[in-house]
Amino acid sequence: MATYQGHFEDANGNILLPIPSGATATIETTSTASQAYTTGSYLYYNNRLCRVKAAIAKSATLTVGTNIEYSTLGQQTTAHLVASNGTAFSFQSLVNGDYD
Repeated sequence: MATYQGHFEDANGNILLPIPSGATATIETTSTASQAYTTGSYLYYNNRLCRVKAAIAKSATLTVGTNIEYSTLGQQTTAHLVASNGTAFSFQSLVNGDYD
């Protein structure tokens, strides 16, 4: 991965944008995947953050609702926190003051 004017790039020169979990998301400028994606990875498509729902092969068609879904940074960070030592925390909603 190279750094270009403060941005990270992959081996193909695609600009990668950091997201809170430390993962990166490739910017896709067409409906054809520029690389393969695994389920749970992120990409930007139609200027929106997307999460991969089903594995995508390189050159496959990106389809919202089928193999990708629109997401937000808030959706990806509100229920999960990882401490600097790698310990993961999950948050649950408290109903009626039940703290048990």
